[in-house]
Amino acid sequence: MARYALFAFRADPACLRHALLYAKDFASRGHTATVILEGPATLTAAEAHEKPAHELHKLYGSALEAGLIGGFCLACSKVSGAFEALSGQGLPALDELLGHPSPARFIDSGWEVLVL
Repeated sequence: MARYALFAFRADPACLRHALLYAKDFASRGHTATVILEGPATLTAAEAHEKPAHELHKLYGSALEAGLIGGFCLACSKVSGAFEALSGQGLPALDELLGHPSPARFIDSGWEVLVL
């Protein structure tokens, strides 16, 4: 089976929604999938988790519970103000590329990388 790392970058909730849906779909078909929160999507994810009325609250919570969120960008979460919220979810801060997650690390380990 394949392994997919989905880098969600944009602040648009539709971007994060699709990354989460794709990860859940891959996992349901026996693949390994992880969503990496980057850029403004760090704040979108923090808000989705913290606000029950957020349109992504339930979907994000189920993906988090299923272990489909692999971590978040340290640098971007500090800029967006989402660091504490994401850390509080037990997610790792990823910073191997000058404070950002490295897509190459995933590729080098046999993952397919999708950037949304």
